[in-house]
Amino acid sequence: SGAMRRFLFINATHPADSHVSALRVASLARAVARQGYEVYLLTRQSNAADGTQSADAREQASQQEMPQVIENSDSGGRVLHIVAPGPPGRQPRGPILLRRSRTHGNWLRGCSSDPDWVRSARFVLDRALADVDIDLVWATFTPIECWTIAQAFARQRGVTFVADIKDDWQVYVPYGLRRLVARKIGSASALTANSLYHWDGFPRKNHKRSVIYSGYWRDEIKPRYSPRS
Repeated sequence: SGAMRRFLFINATHPADSHVSALRVASLARAVARQGYEVYLLTRQSNAADGTQSADAREQASQQEMPQVIENSDSGGRVLHIVAPGPPGRQPRGPILLRRSRTHGNWLRGCSSDPDWVRSARFVLDRALADVDIDLVWATFTPIECWTIAQAFARQRGVTFVADIKDDWQVYVPYGLRRLVARKIGSASALTANSLYHWDGFPRKNHKRSVIYSGYWRDEIKPRYSPRS
C-alpha cells in the first residue's frame, strides 16, 4: 500500500469565513482526505482576525501557525489547517489608475498587493512542515500570492505544483498582462479552474486542465424547470 501521500493546499480565505472560496477549497480538502490522503490547508487568518479583535483572539490565531487537525476521515486521511498571520487588509488609496498600476506592478513581481503575507506564509510553512514530506502543492488564484507561495515551496521541495483559477481571469488580469502573469505558473504540472468559463482569456498552454466546482451539493444546482423539447 505504501506511505500515505500528503498534499498542501493554499488559499487566502480561511475555511470559517462565509465565502464560496472557503467552501470550495475546504470541501475539496475534505473530499481528498476521505480518499485516505493527508491534506495541509494554508490560509490567512479569518476575516474576524483584524485590529479590532481581542489580544486573546490574536494570540489564538498566531498559535494556529502549527498544523491543527480540523477533520479526521474514516479512511485514515485527515485535514490539517495552518494559519499564516498577516496584517489586516487595507483598502488601496489614490486615483483608480494609480491603484491599478501599483497592483499590476506587484503582480509582475509575483507579490500581488500583499507581500507581507507571502513572507509570513513562507516562514510558517518552513516551521510547520519542516519534517513533513509533501507530494503535491495546489494553490488558488486570486490572489496571485497563493501561486507565488506554492511555486516557491514546490521548487524548494522538488514536488508537483498545480495552479488553480477560481476567479474570472478576464476581469482580474488586464489584457496586456495576461501572458506575463500566466508565466508565473510556468512550472505548474497541471491547471484547474472553478468552471469551464474560467478558462476564457487564459493564454493557451500545454497544461492538463480539470474543473473543480464550488462545493455546492448537487441538489442545490438542479434546474427548477424542465427544458422544453
